[in-house]
Amino acid sequence: MIKRFFEIMRNEGVKTAIKKAVKFGPVIVKSKISKALFKINSKKYWDFRMALNWSGAGGSEQTRGFAESLFDNVSLETLDFDSVLDYGCALGDSAPVFRRLRKDLEIYLWDVSQVGLDKALKAHSNINVKRWDCSTKVDFVYCSNVIEHIENVDDFVHQLIAASKKWVCIQAPYNEFLPSGDRITPDKAHGEHIWTIDDEFIDRYLNLPVFDEIQKVVGLAPESWPGGQQVYFLGKLKVSEEQVKK
Repeated sequence: MIKRFFEIMRNEGVKTAIKKAVKFGPVIVKSKISKALFKINSKKYWDFRMALNWSGAGGSEQTRGFAESLFDNVSLETLDFDSVLDYGCALGDSAPVFRRLRKDLEIYLWDVSQVGLDKALKAHSNINVKRWDCSTKVDFVYCSNVIEHIENVDDFVHQLIAASKKWVCIQAPYNEFLPSGDRITPDKAHGEHIWTIDDEFIDRYLNLPVFDEIQKVVGLAPESWPGGQQVYFLGKLKVSEEQVKK
């Protein structure tokens, strides 16, 4: 960090180096602390980040930007849903974006970090968000930029499917590779990301027979990882015979 300070000072001047140190120094320190104390992507790790190192690191703006990019790249108004669950909501900053879609849309939030979820529900109580009870099925399950952090992908995807009555939407960084060009894997992680989400990953984990209809859209998100590409995978669940009878 000190080395980086002097690099900025040489290239951009003392004042800029000091401003950036004041703004980003605490974020970097907290990030190093969280990685030293907790296993990356563990519940305790995310509790720490949601409590002390999320908003300051630009996490809220990123969550909101991801949700905005979904609306920019996918025609949600053509889909039939009355309820949405943000599965892995962080501090819930997608909620105001979804609220613009409809005033009567039921919005549920859930996150592995209880700290983050509590803060999300409090911050967005004015737009009538609800804590997901882990059993209620919703029409549209939205999971943004989470799957690349998850080790057991099969179980995770089935959790998303189990929460949905109609649609599952998985949004993730697309074609993100290591600087060497190698795929990101649990054995070759890139920070918090442990998977490269590309067509091979999608074919293996997401193109499942449980879906009657599948869409894959690639677009840009201004708050995304360097490169900006996001993939939006939408799967429409098959209608069971029991649902038809109802």
